[in-house]
Formats: sequence, structure tokens, C-alpha cells
Amino acid sequence: MEQLMRYASWTLILILLNGFGSFAQAGPRSGQVVSWGNIWIPYFETGRAITNIVSSGQRNLAILDDGTVTGWGDNTDLCGIPPAGLSNIVAVSARGMASLALRVDGTVFGWGRCPTNQGTVPMKVPSGLTNVTAIAQGYYVSLALKTDGTVTEWWSFPWGYVAPPGLSNVISVAAGDVSAFALRSDGTVVAWGDPGSTALPPGLSNVVALAAGAYHTVALRSDGTVATWGWNPFGPTNVPAGLSNVVKIAAGTYHSLALKRDGTLVAWGANTYSGIAYNQATVPPVVRDVVAMAGGTAYSIALARDGRLFAWGSKYYGEGLTPNDLRDVVSIAGGDEHALALKRDGNVVAWGPDFYNETAIPPNATGIVSIVTGGYHNLALKKDGTLLGWGRMSPFNAALTTDISLVAGLSNVTAIAAGFDHALALRADGNIIAWGEGNNGATDVPLDATNAVAISAGNHSSGNLAVLRDGSLIGWPSSSLGDSNAFANVLASFTNVFGLAYGSEGDKGMLVRTDGAILAWGDNYWGQVTIPPGLTNIVSAVVGASHSLALGRDGRVTAWGRNSGNDGNDANATMGQTNVPIWLRHAIGIAAASRFSLALIGECGISGRIEGSDFVLRFPTFAGQRYVTEFSSTASGGIWFQLTNSDVVGSGGEMEVIDSAGILNNASRFYRVREKD
Repeated sequence: MEQLMRYASWTLILILLNGFGSFAQAGPRSGQVVSWGNIWIPYFETGRAITNIVSSGQRNLAILDDGTVTGWGDNTDLCGIPPAGLSNIVAVSARGMASLALRVDGTVFGWGRCPTNQGTVPMKVPSGLTNVTAIAQGYYVSLALKTDGTVTEWWSFPWGYVAPPGLSNVISVAAGDVSAFALRSDGTVVAWGDPGSTALPPGLSNVVALAAGAYHTVALRSDGTVATWGWNPFGPTNVPAGLSNVVKIAAGTYHSLALKRDGTLVAWGANTYSGIAYNQATVPPVVRDVVAMAGGTAYSIALARDGRLFAWGSKYYGEGLTPNDLRDVVSIAGGDEHALALKRDGNVVAWGPDFYNETAIPPNATGIVSIVTGGYHNLALKKDGTLLGWGRMSPFNAALTTDISLVAGLSNVTAIAAGFDHALALRADGNIIAWGEGNNGATDVPLDATNAVAISAGNHSSGNLAVLRDGSLIGWPSSSLGDSNAFANVLASFTNVFGLAYGSEGDKGMLVRTDGAILAWGDNYWGQVTIPPGLTNIVSAVVGASHSLALGRDGRVTAWGRNSGNDGNDANATMGQTNVPIWLRHAIGIAAASRFSLALIGECGISGRIEGSDFVLRFPTFAGQRYVTEFSSTASGGIWFQLTNSDVVGSGGEMEVIDSAGILNNASRFYRVREKD
């Protein structure tokens, strides 16, 4: 209940009124971020405990206390998402693009793809495989330990390495990128695979646990000491001097981790990846009282005894995030390959590739009220009406390959928008400021674009849209508006519009009317502006690079358009950006990037509608809780005024408050509903 009340408290909604209310746009509400596509972040149900974690490259899997599996990170070719209905799981293992799950009945389920000499093929577990007690997924090989101490191996190394014949009395298995290991009951280790990764230390004995990285391996001895071997250019086999009292071990791609008996975590090895410092082998001081841990390519995660999950290092695919990072979020935005989340406290979280510092949040990014993303740059609007920017605005223009710059002296900003390589700012006086790449005229604001109340920007120096106070819509440059007849039809239908969006690639746009209908026009190569039949009662719509999303009044998300992207090897690798998770409910916000989609999930929210000369706000309540509705003339909310007759006591259901003065006074207003003591 407390969480639900937090969602209902201090909720903002922006309503832009102009005599007859022909334009209105919903503002942010609080919730939890989820995503799908090649960056996969599912919903972590509050109160559901994680019992174990594993990492593989750039994705994680977690077993929950009800025996189900969830995870987050890289989902290229849909390798990351556990199948629906997977339950009664006691162990998971993952590496490369393949995953295994061990059920309590001793059977094994696999998903993802495995490499072969003929390319990658779907993971398949041998039929009839039962009585399994442990599993290990390597990059090229899958292992299952059976109750009789034998090992079943499927798939195989390209170089012909196989498990030694007659292997028995095994109690544990592990597999790396080019190696496989079996721990026998007498404490000895059997290895097969690449000689450089399987050369065991002389006299290795009394081993009780194994953990394999990409090309190195860690062994835990019965006396609490650690042994290592394998490829060592980044130091993953350089065990810290004096390390003892170890009870658990884990291995990342090029780093190692050891958990001591007192709950402290020790890490060593690579702190960089591809020349970028991620500090994956530097344990943050806040991480303590650990019960489980795992290492990925350039990040680490740790589970504390109290159920908290810590993560540090790379956030390329969101793998270095934790559920707490993405809760209590009020706004989301997706760039070309990165994403931002604005939290209720005014702080910003970023994840995705960091080619041009686009995920490097500035230290002074506090007190933020709005965020937008361009291709590789970001803008943030502060409470005082000033802007912050980071990343690179024009990475592909040789004359403009510098970090983002802002217009000097820009202040009194009420709204912001970002294209791939240009940006817009709307000032309180209704004037629009544009800057950045302007070869196509994207930064040439028309002289008649004054008294604006809303703005939207497209991609690749393409177009912009603005709604003026008189209710008219203007777009520029004309070359970016797609088919002129289609845009003319949109202008003719521009009444009672609730929201607008411009596509992030190509020439396409979308409007949402207060009756829940969508108007779309422009580039339709991937079907991204072909509205699915029967799509009604829509409250928000967004256009990504080549796919679109719509949010219904019932909290459901619909996606259409391209479902693939270039992963560097396959120009049309399946990404799944239009594969809306079947469990997704209660969405309160959406955003679209190039190859993934984002949604905010909340249990309740605020909505608004125009009825004649009135504007009606509707919001959920708790019985006996007092609520008050307030309005301000700016997004920063410098001065808030209480709406007449808005001090109400909650009924336990949804309630409505009416504002007639806003429309009658031809005003632009921001509303919030908050709990009152």
C-alpha cells in the first residue's frame, strides 16, 4: 500500500490549454522501468526475493524465491529472455548466447543459441536427460552432472576436445569459453579444452568448488584458500596475497571474485574493457554482507543477505543496473542506443553504450524535471529553467565532432526536445530556440513559430513540430515532413490533440487525439506508421528509429514496425523491440530507441480529459487519505496554486477534480495531485 501511495503522490500532469483545449499533453508519473529488445530489463516485483544470480558476458539471470527465473542485459537474437512458464528452477547457467535451467525434478531446459561450424543454432537439450544435479553452460559446450556422478556433454568444441572417457565420481562441473572442468569427489579436477586454459597447477587438490571465466579458472580449496590458472593478461589469476577464509568464488570474463566467511567480497583482475575503465574488479565500499555474486564481461553483481542487489561496472546493455536503480522513475527517454531514466528525486540514471559520454551523468545533474535524448546526446531541464547537456550532438559530422554545447544564456525554459543531432528549447515566452546540425534547415525556426506551447524534434537533421497557443500545428523544414498531402491531412485533423511525437529516424510523425485515436504520416518502410487495426483509447504514442509504440488507457502497450537490427554480424538480427512482454500491465509511460523499447510500470496514475469548457483530472485514491490538486504556470513549478474545491478525501477508488478557469482564461497549466497530511 505504501508503494501505491507513493505512485499517487506528487504526480505531475502537464496540460496545455488554448481556449477550446485543442492540445494537451500528459506529464510524468512514478513507476518502475522495464525494457525489451536488445536491451532487456524485466519487471522486478516488489517483495519478491532473489535467491541466486549468475552472469554471462553482458546479461544476468536470477532465480526468485518462487522458483521462477528473471534477468536483465543483452537480448540480441532473444537469447536472454527466459521462456514463459519456466518454474521450479533450482539452478541456472549461461554463457555466450545460450542458457540452461535445472528443474527441481532433475530435468534441464535450455534456450538461446549455440555456435557451431555452420553458424549459431537454437539450443536443444538431449531428449531423455534426467536425474541431473548440476549444470554448466560454456561458450561451445553444455554439461550436465547426473546423480550417478557421470557427466553428459552436448554441443562440442570446434577443435575436437571432448570429456575423457570413463569420467566418474564427479560432484561439480564448470565451463569457460574454450574449456570445461569436472570436480571429482576426491578433490581433484579433470580438465579438457584449449591447453592454455586447462593447464592445471601442479599438485592441485582438496578442491571444493570451481568457477570459470572466459579463459581462466578459479578453484576453492577446503581450507578456504584459492588457486587459479589460465590466460592472465589482465591479472585474473593473480590471487591477492593472504586471501583466506573464502567460502564462495565466481569468475567474470577477465576478473575473479571471492566471498569471505565474514561477508566481505574481494575482486581482482581486469578493471577495464576495450580500453574503457569500468572498475568491475573494484568492489564499492557499500557492498557488504554478501551471500552470492557473479561477474560478467565488464561488471559485477552481488546479492546481500538483506536481499539488496548491488551492481557496478558496464551498463552497455543495462547489465550493471539493479532494480532499485529503475524504481521510483517519473520519465524515460531512448537515444540511438542508450537510455535515460529520471527519478522522483530529480536524479538521472543512464545505461547503454558510452561512445561519446552519453551515459556519463554530469555531477551537477540534480534537481532535474525533464529529460530528452538525441542520437548520442542528452538534454536535461532543471527546476530553475536552465539546461544541462552531455554526450555528442553531431558525431558523424567532421566539422561538429565535439561534445554537446548549449546556447549561451539560455534560461526560462519550460520544455525541451532533441533530434539525432539538433535540439529545441521552448521558453516561457513561447519562443523556440534551436541549435546543432542544421544542414537541412532543422535549426531554422520559422518566424511565425511564436507563442508555442509544445515542441517535438525528429532525427538526422530532420523535422520539428510545434503546437502554437492558437491551437495550430507547424512543422519545419518542409523537406522533412514526408508526403505533403499526408501532412496536410494531419493538419486538417488537428483538433483536440493530446500528444505529439516525431520519429527518431526518417520523416515520420504521430499525433494522439483526446478521443484516443492516432494520426500518423511519413516514412513507412517498416510499417511503423501503419496503425494496427482496432487500436483505440490511446493516451500516448512514440516513434523510434523504425518502430512505434502506443499506450492504451488500460495500461497496455502495443508495438509495430521493425523487429530487427544490425548486431555487427547480422544486418537483420532479431532484436525484439516490438515483442511486448505478455506480462506487461499497468504501463504509465513509453519510449522507443533504435533497437529496444522502454515502459514505465505503475499501479496507478493521473489522467485528464477535456469536457466542453472544463478540464477534468482523474486519479486513484486510498480511503481516508486527503488529496489536494495544485497548478503552476511552469514545469519547474516555482509557485503552486491550489485548485478550487480540490481538497478531497479519498474514497478508495478513482476520483475527479474539475478545472474550468484554465480553459476560460486561455492559460497553460501544469497540474500535480499530492497527498495532504
